[in-house]
Amino acid sequence: MTRLLLLVFLCITMTSLFSCEQKAVRKRSLQQLDAAVEDTISAVPQKADTTYMPTGFYFLEKNPADGVVMRKENTDLFYSLTKTAFGAVEDIRLTRLETTKTPEGENTALCLEFNKKGTKKLADATGKPEHPEIALVLAGKLIYVIKNTSEISTGVVCISLIGYSNMDLIELKKKIDNKE
Repeated sequence: MTRLLLLVFLCITMTSLFSCEQKAVRKRSLQQLDAAVEDTISAVPQKADTTYMPTGFYFLEKNPADGVVMRKENTDLFYSLTKTAFGAVEDIRLTRLETTKTPEGENTALCLEFNKKGTKKLADATGKPEHPEIALVLAGKLIYVIKNTSEISTGVVCISLIGYSNMDLIELKKKIDNKE
């Protein structure tokens, strides 16, 4: 309904702006506006797919129909991810939990160390402007969608998991160790 009203409004506005001899230009403009409206509508929260997504780093998919739609953990935000990870669980050779004590309390991070193949894939995919954001899935849960501004060339990634209990972190580590 919102799309229809927006298109009607845009059509009325566009009709008043163009003369009769500019029909071809107007038609192209309306098609472009329709595409822009479609992009906006596809960003509206929707139902998540039930496809299990293994641990890894994923690109965001421009066309939601081409990807797997996931809800970001503890939010109402939905993202469409590519169907395969570029930094995949099968390329993780070691996981560990690292706890840092600060005056504010303890912070535990899950560290993933990738093998040579995974390290190369991470370095090739991260810090690239053609993919401004990337997603991190851990054991079937979309944990983070982050700006892709830095290259990960070392093959080691430590993820701060605020709000997770020690038991949750241990269970998550086990799942990744089991290649989930």
